[in-house]
Amino acid sequence: MKMKLLAASLASVMLIAGCSGDKEESDATKEKAPVEQVNENKDDATSNIKQNEALTKKVQEEKGVIDGQVYEQDDTAVGTLLLDKEVSDKDAKELAERFANKIIR
Repeated sequence: MKMKLLAASLASVMLIAGCSGDKEESDATKEKAPVEQVNENKDDATSNIKQNEALTKKVQEEKGVIDGQVYEQDDTAVGTLLLDKEVSDKDAKELAERFANKIIR
């Protein structure tokens, strides 16, 4: 239920933000905008991201999981879960917490 409320709130904010951008900037305003620097070393930042294949395999074998992956970089871990629509919110939360605890070690 909380996920549906969060999704509806996020959609509302995106709708409001999208509809409020009708005003065009003048050339003078565009010239004053700061120029972002492009990170030319993108490969360096992502080169040490490794997939935890053993934990990814365990995630994918769980009942109700369509797909999932676990990645690690330095002291950070990120996991994704794509669950069947039949999985309850409670079961999804328990599954995510169980694998989060395995990642933390």
